Amino acid sequence: MTEVIDELKTLHRSENPRQAAGNRPFPLMIPAGDGSSIIINDNIDRTISHITLRIRENNPDVKTTHTLNEWNKLIRKQIGLALTKISLETESIKNAEFVLKCVNKAVRQEDGRISSCEYVFGCTLFGGDPVSPFSIGPVRFEFRNGWLERQVAASSLINSITRRRLLRAWDEKKIRPRKPSMQSSIEDQILEVVRSCPYIVSVTTDGLAQEAGLAKSLDAARLALTSIALLWRTPSSALKGFNLSYDRAIYHQRYLALREGGGFFSRSSLPYLPSGPWLNTGEWDKIFADWQGGYTVVGEILDYVVNPKETTRPKLMNVLAQAMLWFHEGCREHLALMAVVNFAASMDAIAGGGREAGIRRLINARLRLMDDDPVNNGGPTMKSVIKRIYANARSRTIHGTNDEFGHDWSSTKGYAEQFAKYCLIAAINWAADNPKSDDPALLTQQ
Repeated sequence: MTEVIDELKTLHRSENPRQAAGNRPFPLMIPAGDGSSIIINDNIDRTISHITLRIRENNPDVKTTHTLNEWNKLIRKQIGLALTKISLETESIKNAEFVLKCVNKAVRQEDGRISSCEYVFGCTLFGGDPVSPFSIGPVRFEFRNGWLERQVAASSLINSITRRRLLRAWDEKKIRPRKPSMQSSIEDQILEVVRSCPYIVSVTTDGLAQEAGLAKSLDAARLALTSIALLWRTPSSALKGFNLSYDRAIYHQRYLALREGGGFFSRSSLPYLPSGPWLNTGEWDKIFADWQGGYTVVGEILDYVVNPKETTRPKLMNVLAQAMLWFHEGCREHLALMAVVNFAASMDAIAGGGREAGIRRLINARLRLMDDDPVNNGGPTMKSVIKRIYANARSRTIHGTNDEFGHDWSSTKGYAEQFAKYCLIAAINWAADNPKSDDPALLTQQ
């Protein structure tokens, strides 16, 4: 910090501080409070960046509560505020000690300053009658009308007029233009967030800065949808109808192909669906209750994603969270080969990075399928399928040695998705049956 003070003294003594700072069209500055700023040069900027990273390393908890961008803004702001309180006539080392003391005090106060927050996204879920509200850890799913009534009852943020207009809009009835106001802004924001989605997914966080809270809430919501799709025969197909309004909207993919000689053809398709599987009234309640033990563990995983400091099983939850993330990416991936890579990574995570042999041990232990057992009647052996998935697809593609790059990998993708699905379910079930275990290595032991 003494380097920063000394450089500021040099700029202050200059007849033209802006020119001394580099004579940029837009000079480098740090905020100093009340809308004012302090002009700095490249040396000061680099030194502050180093100080920011050093303070971050000394406060490891902030790596999960703030994005790097948020942390840089916070520390730069606190340095700027502290610099306004010093006199450049004072000895540099004393000024540096004062500035760092102010910054460290602000860092200590930051944790208690951030309140809990509920992040809200529109969501498509099942077709058919609305399902009852349900929660998986910090993630709550509910029909949009029910979410609205809960918000109206919980606070005065949404008044009765806004409530009535939202319900009317969601019934696809026309609503009159409204004069600009706080309530009209709230109404517009809710309509834009929910869009045409019949459901709302909300994620509650505590102690997370805004950008970090958003990123973790999105991860938790996506993994919660993945855990629902996990119970369907082909999760990737189910996930086509489970979408956040934040991520994607329904649209048609269209193409035209012209053949030599004058022929042509065109096609259109929906990459995503308006809803997931169609369910009868009460059907989801039964499905959810039947896997209650599994969803208790998934809730643990999502709690870990949102706030890893609070979990009692950090090692196991870390493994399962990453496995679920890889599985989600595999289900969302459009290229069959890359989907196989993701599914292989999901299994490898559960197997503790044991590669092909580790995945086979996982399958032996959790699925009770031995290496030489056929994966279906008259089909290939488990060992040969896993070799195809891990060695031929995953490893060779990552290392750029896949000489089957342009082949059709859809059948291998089908095997990879099913093995990854059942390994993930089995690992979650094992965690439910062993609620005090935090040793992921046990997942591959029979």
